[in-house]
Amino acid sequence: PVVQNFNDGDCVFVFDLGLMMAPTLIGSRARTANICFFFNTPFPSSEIFRTMPVRKQALQSLLNADFITFHCFTYARHFLSCCSSLLGLENRPARGGLVNLVFNGHHVHVRASHVGIDAETICRRLSEERVREEFEKWIGYFQQLKR
Repeated sequence: PVVQNFNDGDCVFVFDLGLMMAPTLIGSRARTANICFFFNTPFPSSEIFRTMPVRKQALQSLLNADFITFHCFTYARHFLSCCSSLLGLENRPARGGLVNLVFNGHHVHVRASHVGIDAETICRRLSEERVREEFEKWIGYFQQLKR
């Protein structure tokens, strides 16, 4: 469904460990996709990751994403360590808290983003008229897509 509904330059967000092969699959069918991968779970250390039978294929698939985000720097460090020890890739720090890798000429940006929500603020904002109007607009949009 992702590739069938894809428009040139769309951003595709992929979430979690079970979809590690998705960047390769999406990229092979939608070459202009901007693929972002977010790990919602801890990334294993290189000692654990190297026990996976398809470890290199999984890493290579992830490296087809343009942007990879982890919950904390420890998980990003585990990923970067796997890329270094298993694929021989070097990484370089970049502006904005990013770490850059180059894989087969493709630039990959890695970042740790400590994700959390302010539930009180969200609940308060949901009752604002402007937010309710925007919500209704999106409901209408998605209902049209179902037809």
